[in-house]
Amino acid sequence: MRPWYAVGARALLDARKQGQMPANVVVVALVPENFGTNALYVRDDMPIARLDWRMLVDLKVWVWATEAVSLETVLAVTHAIAKARPNTLILRFSDAHGEVHDIDVGSGWHHDGIESEIPPKHEFLWWPQRTCKTELAFRLQQALCGQQPAGSYL
Repeated sequence: MRPWYAVGARALLDARKQGQMPANVVVVALVPENFGTNALYVRDDMPIARLDWRMLVDLKVWVWATEAVSLETVLAVTHAIAKARPNTLILRFSDAHGEVHDIDVGSGWHHDGIESEIPPKHEFLWWPQRTCKTELAFRLQQALCGQQPAGSYL
């Protein structure tokens, strides 16, 4: 099966193929708000399991969701992006009152092996941590930890 790409991913994919990296955070929006030029958009009609996130390797990424997005979709997209091994991954969840609840999902590191005898290695440490002390952030953290054990590597 051919991979699917989020809206806006082609431009980022082409830039990455030319060796370019965005200077700022890439927002993966699960909501139809405008997040600017460094944003990829996931629509409800997209096959979530087939989305290709490889262009996010070693980038700073925020997944942005609201209560309008199903928890299943939030978890699936966040986990799939983590498997692409971004440099950092933050889940930003905005509630009905506009309050933002951040969860630092984890971080990746990349050693290309070019300058040493150490073989190339690319990993992501899945370690969801709340950056705010709200009940919603706690529940999101628990849901992420239920999907993949905290402290595990992808």
